[in-house]
Amino acid sequence: MVKRLIACAAICLSVAGASQAADTRYKIRITKTSVAEALQALASQTKNSVVFPYAAVEALRTAPFSGRYTLEAALSLILKDTGLNCVKSASGIIVIKANGETSQSGAKPCFPDQPHQVPQQGLQAPHLDENPPMARFLLDEIVTTALKREMDLQDAPISVSTVPGVVLERMASPELSRVAALVPNISFSSAGPVSGSSSAAVVYIRGIGQSDYTPVTDPGVGIYVDNVYYGRTVGAALDLMDIKAVEVVRGPQGTLFGRNTIGGAVAITTNDPTDEASGRARIVSGSYDRKELFLTVNVPLSDTVKSSLNVMRRVRDGYVERIAVPGAAALGDDDMASARFKLTWHANDRLDLKFAADYLREREESAPEVNLFIRDDREIPRAWNRGLGISTAVGCVEGNPDVGSNCFNASKNSGPFETRETSLSRNDIDLWGVSVAGTYEVSDYVSSKLILSYREIKANFARQVDGTELDLFENREFYAQNQLSADLRLEGTSAKIDWIAGLFIFREKADNQLDFGGTLNTVLWPAHFGGLVENSNYAVYGETVFHASNRLQLTTGVRFTSETKQAAPNVFSYIGGDIDNPPEAGDPGTKLLIAPGQRQNSFSKITWRAIMSYDWSEEVSLYTSVATGFKSGGFEWRITTDFTGRELPEFSPETVTTYETGLKSYFREARLRLNLSGFYSDYADIQVASNLPGLIATQQQNAAKAIIKGFEAEALWLPTDSVILGASVGHINAAYKEFDPSVDVILSLDDKFVLTPRWSASWGGSFKVWQSAKAELTVQLDGSYKSAYQLEAANSDFAFEDGYVAWNFGLLYKNIAANWDLSFGVNNLTNETYIIGGDANSTIGYENAIYARPRNWFLALEYNW
Repeated sequence: MVKRLIACAAICLSVAGASQAADTRYKIRITKTSVAEALQALASQTKNSVVFPYAAVEALRTAPFSGRYTLEAALSLILKDTGLNCVKSASGIIVIKANGETSQSGAKPCFPDQPHQVPQQGLQAPHLDENPPMARFLLDEIVTTALKREMDLQDAPISVSTVPGVVLERMASPELSRVAALVPNISFSSAGPVSGSSSAAVVYIRGIGQSDYTPVTDPGVGIYVDNVYYGRTVGAALDLMDIKAVEVVRGPQGTLFGRNTIGGAVAITTNDPTDEASGRARIVSGSYDRKELFLTVNVPLSDTVKSSLNVMRRVRDGYVERIAVPGAAALGDDDMASARFKLTWHANDRLDLKFAADYLREREESAPEVNLFIRDDREIPRAWNRGLGISTAVGCVEGNPDVGSNCFNASKNSGPFETRETSLSRNDIDLWGVSVAGTYEVSDYVSSKLILSYREIKANFARQVDGTELDLFENREFYAQNQLSADLRLEGTSAKIDWIAGLFIFREKADNQLDFGGTLNTVLWPAHFGGLVENSNYAVYGETVFHASNRLQLTTGVRFTSETKQAAPNVFSYIGGDIDNPPEAGDPGTKLLIAPGQRQNSFSKITWRAIMSYDWSEEVSLYTSVATGFKSGGFEWRITTDFTGRELPEFSPETVTTYETGLKSYFREARLRLNLSGFYSDYADIQVASNLPGLIATQQQNAAKAIIKGFEAEALWLPTDSVILGASVGHINAAYKEFDPSVDVILSLDDKFVLTPRWSASWGGSFKVWQSAKAELTVQLDGSYKSAYQLEAANSDFAFEDGYVAWNFGLLYKNIAANWDLSFGVNNLTNETYIIGGDANSTIGYENAIYARPRNWFLALEYNW
């Protein structure tokens, strides 16, 4: 019987779910005319398990439909005039059969009172077997929510990549930044420049993003967790825990997602509680004294109320040694604990509620930043090397690091994994949030959803940016933010039109206070800047999909956004003071650098998109689109010179219009999924971040226009049941076409975009090298490539990466009978030395970088019950 099942190429879609009452109605949308694909979609949308002989039904067709149906009614529509019927096994599995086919003992007809169609001649369907075939790789349907509704990834007419959570878990690399190694045309660093935090997300998609983390600047790529927008990049470089999937939605996404998704969005979906009492525990050990514990427990409280709790604890030593501080902890360590609780309530057939709460705590050293080079011809190095003030430099010669003593120059560089810094190092973060999501089915064709969320973060950072025992420049920073958001949506469906309309409201308050100083404290600093921020945003949006025919769909969407930003700066110097005990503004010895008072900036934007998609065949679909988006304007925060009597500098939103065309294909006989997309973006009013001559701080200015064009290609192939291969490639050609002559920037038309390699690629494979009915052994190998990329808008001769190839290896042993797994892996297998982040400052003279962690191994044991 096993051989018969394999020969029939039966596909089993096992979607965990409790059996529902016969009159339970589901929201179902069947868009494909293939019976096989319709049954797959039905299984996914109703959370039922369906078994059918693919080879026998692949030529059969059905009619598309959408609305709210009972399972019996939906199956009846799909199987109409096909000569097929179905039975339901004692365990609840639906088996598609030919009429008259003998049923397994205990199976019941899906249509007990309705004898179905006359069987077609020669059609065979398999019986259920007590000994099912051994596990094999399948190209399962991937569900995406990139269009704010669940649909097959292959049906979504946009460029989106989905990484299942299980893939990241098997890599034993739970950091969100790992996604950048798997998805083309995205760069992700978990260490924000200037802050020193190792948990400040710096994300660029197709050349568009933002590296600054202050509350008066906004990200260019939005990060969402379970549909909740994370307004700040601090704390957004998340540790992934019990993740269902991570979606990279390439931008702009200015209609359904809104502002600050001009580059795109990273949408994370976590697993919901299951219907059965279950759990899993995972213990990880590895190099750098890595210790990790993950535990998840699912507890059904009743037939309608389900709950889950996830907890994680991870510690790991850093990898950049502080050689001038004996016994000091290395930079780049892990010391975190997190928890997430979820509760779902299926109140009735029309109302579902979901509550979630999460908490994260980090107590770590600062980001593992090291010096690449020190430019001793810049203002601060010159002041030190010439003995100004309390300098201990003697006999320094500009441009010659071999002459003199205590000189701030290239003689202090110590290599990629050592630093001479001696000051305070700190990355302390406490982050928590709660959310409530309710879904109500207004009618069979209209539903509503409301998502309410509150989040709060408090953080303290400290770093010594010069990287030497001379302590020329150091930061101490307090960062606090809270946000409240509400997203109300109405969705409707009919035979010809699907639509969504919504209202989004976002409020945030932030308190950001930063002191900087160093050994020139009595001459130039310490100084303090920052202040209080209040931002508000509301938007109304809508999008419709018109099904002009079974093959042609037209999508149009629009969003109106209104924003108000308020900033109350708190900027003063206290030359000769103590950075460990900073004064308040107005205290003796302080000098205001800008007059106090609240500044306000308001603006509104309309963004839109239009998409035309066409199903060329059952296997191939095409789409083309035009979309617009914008990133919010803001204020300049880092005032380091006397601005008394002047207004706080501000900058306006930047905008982009992107033209895209793509192909999505799924060749079932070849078991190959191939997706292609090409894009052309007109990028205007670009917020360029650069250090102007003589100024310490980075300035944001609307300074440039650019053209960005490129493509992505992604493929997944199953050459055999025991082998799965994947590959992707991305290309970006981003070039400035002009600069605003009224804006003073130190860029040229030849400068390359930040964190935007021209080429990126990834590849990998999983191979079941041995398996039996009770166990299996899988070998995994993957790699990634990025060509050269810059770390500063004003391209540096040192702070850049000239390209790299990185490999990872893994072994996974699954004891199916005993429900435990053992995995071993090596990350950065070839011990490649490459840069993943960093920054430079033309006045302080440093060129800094963060290198990837050297080769490291892990061993993980997981038990499921």
